[in-house]
Amino acid sequence: LKETSHPRAEAFARSLADLVAAILDCGLNEDGVWVSSVSLPDRKVVDRRHAHCWGYLFGGVYTAYLVTGEKRFLEATRRAFRTVIQKPAVYLDDPAGSGRNYGSNAYSDAIESAIVFINRLPDERAGEVIDECVERFLARQRPDGIIEDWYGDGNYVRTALMYALMKSAGTWLEPWRDDLRLGAVLETDGVLLVASSERPWRGALRFDVPRHRLHFRLPVNYPRLNEFPEWFAAEPSRLYDVHREPRKEPEIRLGAELARGLDLELDGEEAVTVRVAPHAGPPYGPDGSR
Repeated sequence: LKETSHPRAEAFARSLADLVAAILDCGLNEDGVWVSSVSLPDRKVVDRRHAHCWGYLFGGVYTAYLVTGEKRFLEATRRAFRTVIQKPAVYLDDPAGSGRNYGSNAYSDAIESAIVFINRLPDERAGEVIDECVERFLARQRPDGIIEDWYGDGNYVRTALMYALMKSAGTWLEPWRDDLRLGAVLETDGVLLVASSERPWRGALRFDVPRHRLHFRLPVNYPRLNEFPEWFAAEPSRLYDVHREPRKEPEIRLGAELARGLDLELDGEEAVTVRVAPHAGPPYGPDGSR
């Protein structure tokens, strides 16, 4: 409604702000993270254990900030994220908040919450903590591939995929093979990728697109439950400079070509570096930006 200047947008925003403020007033523990349950009639805390899906719940608070512009909602979200990163043994490794193992379902939601918010609120220390926690999380898988032998194993897979795409900035190699390695670093105006393999390989390096807009028709990429965050998203109609090493000649490619995939060949020995950044020139992007 805000994006379309709906006549009732302001009234709805005020109601949303009042609701979120009321929940924040009664639903947080001393660390600024959600408790498990509150009694509605008197707003008293019923269960002080923290909510393992803390970040997914704060997605609503952050969205209230996007809608209203009120910094108190942003600061509440930042505080919770800082707390979780400062106390990973409590909020990531013990996501059910009781000192007992409540399984991969709770673990998944806690880690995914951190991934969703490092996408919006980049933090180097948070990245290190997520790496450490995910290493322990992935170690839960048994030699036969099973985690806990129930449908919650799918949550484990989703978390692993979210983490892998975070580390590759949303890119992937196709066809995949288990000896392939791909990593990425987001830069100010683009992305730096490094790919390698143990054996010769030929295929495509594929790039993400602004899925929130192109697939879901959303005007704003607000945080959503179980979303796969966008990291480096190539605009289909924008031009990009592509620099590969060891090959020296730069290329200019459309974002649509990046989405279809750059031809890539790995010799099984030397790593290939690819740097992609928007090409200087007219406003190629759909929003008129360069």
